[in-house]
Amino acid sequence: MAPKPHDTAAQPVPPHEAMVRIIGARTSGSGDFETPIAGLAFFRRDAPASPVVCMVEPSIVLVAQGAKQMWVGGDAYPYDTSRFLVTSLDVPANSEVLAASPERPCLGLVLKLDVRVLAELVAQGGLPPHRDRSPGVGVGIGAATPALLAPFSRLLELLDEPAAIPVLAPLIHREIHYRLLMSDQAPKLRQKAPRSSAANTAGCSEHRPSETSKCCGTARAALTCKRMQKTSFDAALP
Repeated sequence: MAPKPHDTAAQPVPPHEAMVRIIGARTSGSGDFETPIAGLAFFRRDAPASPVVCMVEPSIVLVAQGAKQMWVGGDAYPYDTSRFLVTSLDVPANSEVLAASPERPCLGLVLKLDVRVLAELVAQGGLPPHRDRSPGVGVGIGAATPALLAPFSRLLELLDEPAAIPVLAPLIHREIHYRLLMSDQAPKLRQKAPRSSAANTAGCSEHRPSETSKCCGTARAALTCKRMQKTSFDAALP
């Protein structure tokens, strides 16, 4: 009896392959690219590049293809498809592209982090206790696990369903924050999250959604990089 044909349609697309397809289709040439999703930006680099001076906002950076490296205070933080970069506060740094070519460009994304959401999730309880209060540089490299990549894949898929973005993107954004608080970089993020309850946060006018949207609702890149003599949008993402 002849073997049954393999059902390729039933096989899920690996997260990084899906990210490469989506990011590659929405970027052209080296640069940084806004998206319709608030706080989310894509980057593309077609060749390796030496370190560029930048100021990094609280954010998570995922590489779908290629490799990059950030220098902070003389320490190197390399990241690629297996490791993500996370910053928990504004950090002066140097961003470097390690692996990229026109055939296989360095593709990735940056998502701004909301410290208010982190604080609310911590206040809700059920998270591992944090005991380390030692000062740090606010930069870390974590493992890009399937649990973390899954909500990012769903977030990017919303770009093909624009009408669903206002409803579903905030929910996925919150899930990503939760996954980060459950990741190996949780101590760093929990250390920097404000020690206020969700109720106190909701009661302060500066933390109301209308004000939050003004401060954090833009889909610009999560940082602004500058060359020594001039601003370069092409180098704006870590």
